[in-house]
Amino acid sequence: MNEKLVQLTLVLPRDLRDDLVEILLEHEPLAEGGFATRDVDAHGLALSFRSIAEQIRGRVRQTEVTAQLTLKDARAVITLLQETAPTWGIRYRLSPLTEAGEITAEVQPDQTHD
Repeated sequence: MNEKLVQLTLVLPRDLRDDLVEILLEHEPLAEGGFATRDVDAHGLALSFRSIAEQIRGRVRQTEVTAQLTLKDARAVITLLQETAPTWGIRYRLSPLTEAGEITAEVQPDQTHD
């Protein structure tokens, strides 16, 4: 059965990144498939500033986590976070994933170059 793939994006305060990574690595589908984290700056009127420095800069330092997994597994991650980290201010987004793969240096046997 070919399950529908999605990209799960999580955004949370940067100082909670290590705690979140620990939780996510305990979730087998995410640990198996892997995920990426990156530091980002959030901008906008609806931000919750966590320090005076963030108010002065006008942006909030956050961490973004992205992973590709099945819709069922992504919803399981969201449920897990609702149970284990409901007060962390984690925002999430699920996006359809139309294609994913790996680019390799291997040349296919039927490909020739002149």
